[in-house]
Amino acid sequence: MWCVVGVLSGCEAGAPKTDCGGAVTTVLKIANAKPDDHTAQVKNAVITQCTNAKWSPEAAHCMKRSQSYDDLQRCRHDHLTGLQNDALEATVAPLFDDTEAVMAVLERFSERMCACKDIECSKQVNDEMAKWSMQAAKARQPPKMSEEQTKRATDIGTRMSECMMKAMQMGGAGRGNGNVPF
Repeated sequence: MWCVVGVLSGCEAGAPKTDCGGAVTTVLKIANAKPDDHTAQVKNAVITQCTNAKWSPEAAHCMKRSQSYDDLQRCRHDHLTGLQNDALEATVAPLFDDTEAVMAVLERFSERMCACKDIECSKQVNDEMAKWSMQAAKARQPPKMSEEQTKRATDIGTRMSECMMKAMQMGGAGRGNGNVPF
C-alpha cells in the first residue's frame, strides 16, 4: 500500500522511516565514545551502512532505545541480517574491544563456512567475508593482536580453509563428482 502511493519517491511516502542517526547516537553513547574526528567518521560510516543496507525501522528503533551493550547485541541478533551485523561489527569495533570484535566476526564466518555442504555455500560465505574485509579496511586500521590472539586467528583461518576444501570436495550444483573445480 505504501509503495502504490510512493512509487516515484522510492516507496517511502507512508512507510515507517528508519532512524539511523538515532540508533547510531545510542551506540556511541553506550560505547562512551569521545567526540573526536575518529568517532565522527565511525558515526558517518554506520549511518551510511544503516541506510545502504536498508536496516529495518524495527532494528533502528530497538538500537535507539537500548540501554546497554547487551541490549544492542539482542537488537543486532533479532533484527539484522548476518551481513548487516558483520558490517556493523567491523565499523563499531574500534569503539569497543577492537581485536576481540574482529575475532568474533572471524569465528562467525568460520562457523558458517563449516556448515557449508557444497561449493555454492562456501563461495557465498567467502564472498561475504571478502566484502566485510573491504568494509573493515575502509573503516579502520587492522587491530593489534597479542601472540595468543594471533595464534587464535591463525587457527580460525586454518579451520575455515579446511571447511572450505571439504565443502568443495562434496561437490555442488552441477558437480556430482565432488572434484575440486581447479
